Amino acid sequence: MDWFIENEKGMNVYYPLLYSLILSQKVKMAFEFGVGFSTQVMLEALTFTGGRLISCDFRGTDALLGGGYDVGLLKEQAERWKCYQLSSESALKKLTDERFDFVLHDGAHDKAQVEQDLASITPRMNSGSLIVIHDTTHPSYDLRKGVGVKRELTRMTFPKYMGLTVVQII
Repeated sequence: MDWFIENEKGMNVYYPLLYSLILSQKVKMAFEFGVGFSTQVMLEALTFTGGRLISCDFRGTDALLGGGYDVGLLKEQAERWKCYQLSSESALKKLTDERFDFVLHDGAHDKAQVEQDLASITPRMNSGSLIVIHDTTHPSYDLRKGVGVKRELTRMTFPKYMGLTVVQII
């Protein structure tokens, strides 16, 4: 708990929510833009739902392994986790017929790229699924007025720590 308190910034404060959303939605298939500790949080929650995760990050798993993450956990999850070391555009082209219940976007920190990523992934999402977007209140690209998601049913933004927006898809 000391680590959490000392590092109370950015996405860290939202990890319990991320975990809870995956469990409550009984997510079977998730996609993640940008890897980090959130990858471990998602994989741990997906263990209980029997779900799988596809991630993309141009840095690949090196972004995880250099940050002191649990390498053993990542190796254990190899059957349920695929990570593309590619740009989001290239990674999305690798997808075939996957349909997603949950998407986390904490990758590109550029409004146009975030909107393009969301426009590309939304058609692959099941009705009632969730998109979670971090950094939506970032001063250089505030996304609170909209994140370009078609099929949006409801949206809620938590404004602190650069913001986290949860969007439910129709």
